Amino acid sequence: MLLPLVDVPHWFLINMFLRVGFSWCLQADKTPTVYLIKNLALPAVLSCRDLGITITHDLSPSMQITDIVAKAHKRGNAILRCFMSRDVDMLTRAYLVYVPPLLK
Repeated sequence: MLLPLVDVPHWFLINMFLRVGFSWCLQADKTPTVYLIKNLALPAVLSCRDLGITITHDLSPSMQITDIVAKAHKRGNAILRCFMSRDVDMLTRAYLVYVPPLLK
């Protein structure tokens, strides 16, 4: 017969489950894992792009943000190069049409 969880002493839960999980974390190997497909090693990379999103090895969004900002900066400079007029209202409208969709 299984005992309900309320009847299990608190110290038993702490000693059996948390200690096992903690010791497992301490024994984690720090060397990079080599993955093989048909005995060919896959290259180890720090980031990759999938479906337009850059994923880094540590799952930080910094590279994705850097890519988006670089694209927006390039597009803003392209607007300045392409328009002959220096009318501020027209350049502002062009900027608002072409650059903010990249940032969303």
